[in-house]
Amino acid sequence: MEGPKATPGEERFGLLAQIHWRVAGPTMIEFAGRELDTSSFFQNKSFGLFGWEPEFTALDGKKYIWRKHVNRTTLELKGQPATVAAEYNGRNVGLVGKAREQPSLEIFPPFEGMADEIMVTFIYVEKRRIT
Repeated sequence: MEGPKATPGEERFGLLAQIHWRVAGPTMIEFAGRELDTSSFFQNKSFGLFGWEPEFTALDGKKYIWRKHVNRTTLELKGQPATVAAEYNGRNVGLVGKAREQPSLEIFPPFEGMADEIMVTFIYVEKRRIT
C-alpha cells in the first residue's frame, strides 16, 4: 500500500527504523520488516585500539565492521579494510588534524543502496559507544 504522492517542493518523511533501548536484556531494532536482537545481530567479538568494533551481516549477505579511529569511524567490508562503505567524521577542534565544526557521515557510491541500513547501524553503534 502506497501513501500519498508528494507534490514538487514538498518533502515526505517516514519511519525508517525503531530502536528499543533496554537496560536489562538486548536492545531490539525494527528495520526493513525485521525485528533484530542486537545481541545476535552485532557480533561483539572485536576490540580495536579505540574499543568495540561491532560486526554485522547486512541485507546484501556480506559482513561489515564499524571501526573507530582517532578522528573518524569507518564502516568496512569485513576482510577487505581498504573497502570503506561509509565514513563518519566527528567534530574536531583542530588539535589533531584539520578543524571541522560540523560532523558528517559520508556513504560511498557503491554502497548508496544500503544507506538506510548504514544509518540505522551507525546510530546504534555510536549511541552505544558514548553511553
